[in-house]
Amino acid sequence: MRNKLRLHNLESFAHLERAKFEDLPPPLKNALTVRPYLRVVTLLKQTDADLKYEVFRRLNCGGEPLNAQEIRNVVFRGPFNDLLIELSTEDFLKSQLKIKGKSASAYRQMLDVEYVLRFLTLRENWHGFSGSLRTSMDHFMRENRKISSSEITRFRHAFKFAIRACEEIWGDVAFLRPYNGSWRDQMLAGMYDAQMLAISELGQAKLPALKKHKKAIIEKTKSLFQDPSFETAVRQGTNTPSRILHRVDTMRSMLLSFT
Repeated sequence: MRNKLRLHNLESFAHLERAKFEDLPPPLKNALTVRPYLRVVTLLKQTDADLKYEVFRRLNCGGEPLNAQEIRNVVFRGPFNDLLIELSTEDFLKSQLKIKGKSASAYRQMLDVEYVLRFLTLRENWHGFSGSLRTSMDHFMRENRKISSSEITRFRHAFKFAIRACEEIWGDVAFLRPYNGSWRDQMLAGMYDAQMLAISELGQAKLPALKKHKKAIIEKTKSLFQDPSFETAVRQGTNTPSRILHRVDTMRSMLLSFT
């Protein structure tokens, strides 16, 4: 009221950034000076999903913050969310994420569920992916929140095929990167994308041939890291469109050489 403070970090009304009280439009000034009041917005069942998400996100910022997947778990409840939780119980995914119980950090943060969503989101359009992966996963959950049973079956089959094929080919070193002559025991999202999506692209028909060359594929995977552009694509800025395309295409081309 005394024009000593300025507004900062506005996500909405960006034109008021750094404005003092005296700079505010008359309606906002009146709201603050004439009659203080509490505004209540009722969210109905038919309220736009984006608005619900934004309101929930803002309310969440006031206390112990939830991460992106925890928010999705609340906002986009339904058959598709149930499917993500179901698929997150795959033993091999839990093993690579070091989830040995409900006290594991990856379990408590719902990283296992987010990895399932990540695969299904990118699988639909990794060739032409553009923009924010986080936003794309939000959109994918919103669009599929009430999917049909046939779509649930399709998604379930796609994920289970890919995760089990990765286990059969790379075993314990799936989704890892080479380190000091061995493998760094920490799952990389970039390697997960590369291997899961490449396997998904090649499909069931090529799996028998790939399984015959498991040792050679593991060695070839290790050699991919001799290319700085590939290492960058799986370790730095991994959610950018160009790096997603590069790492998946490189992995797919390598696997194709064994079929």
